[in-house]
Amino acid sequence: MRDSVTFVVFCRNDKDRLRTLIETVRPHLGKRGEVIVVDQSSDDGSFEVACEFADRTFTRTRKGYPDPDRNWGYAQASNPWVFTCDTDELPDEKLLRVLPRLADKSHGARVFWLKRKNLVDGVDIFPILKEDWQPRLFVKGALQYSDRMHTHPRIDGPMQMWVDTGCIVHERTMTQIAGASKNRALAGDPEMQAKEAQFGQAVKSFLATGTVTEGE
Repeated sequence: MRDSVTFVVFCRNDKDRLRTLIETVRPHLGKRGEVIVVDQSSDDGSFEVACEFADRTFTRTRKGYPDPDRNWGYAQASNPWVFTCDTDELPDEKLLRVLPRLADKSHGARVFWLKRKNLVDGVDIFPILKEDWQPRLFVKGALQYSDRMHTHPRIDGPMQMWVDTGCIVHERTMTQIAGASKNRALAGDPEMQAKEAQFGQAVKSFLATGTVTEGE
C-alpha cells in the first residue's frame, strides 16, 4: 500500500530556489503529503517564503551546514515516509514520477538510495565525485545522522534499494562553494574545513582544464 510522503527541506538564505523546490516536489507527495522546511536562521526572506509555501516551518540556529539538524528535522514528519533535499538540489522529472510508487511498505524496503548529479557552473563534475548515491527516501526513523559533515547515516535494518531511474540534480557555482567553505568554520572542525577547501581547489582546476589531477 502506497503512503503519503513528508518532504523535508533544509535551507539557509536561498529563498528563490526554496520556492521552486517546494512547488516542483509537492504534487508528487500523495494525498496527505506535507512539506517541512528547517531553516537555519536565514536573513534573506527564506523564512517568509517557507511560511507561505510549506506546511510547517522551523527555525534552527545557524551552524554552517545542515547535518546537525537532520535527525531533528526528519523526526517532525507526520507521514511514514520521508523524502529530503537541500535547496541547492532539485529532483528531475523521471525521479519524481517514480517517487509515489517507491513509498510503499509492501516491497519491504526501508531506505532508497537515489542518484545525485553534481553540477558546478553548469558543468558535470562526475570525474571528481563519481557515482554519488544518497539515501534520500526512507521510512521515518530508519536513518540516524552524525553531526559531522559529509558522513553517511547509520541505517536501521538491511532492507535498502538503489534506484536507477532519474536523479537529484545538485547545482552550485564556484562562488557558492567558496562561501560554503567559509561557513564550515562555524562547525569548529578543522579537518572537514580543510577537506572542503581541497574539494574547492579540485573543482576549480577541473573547470579550468577539464581533467582531474591525480590525488584530487
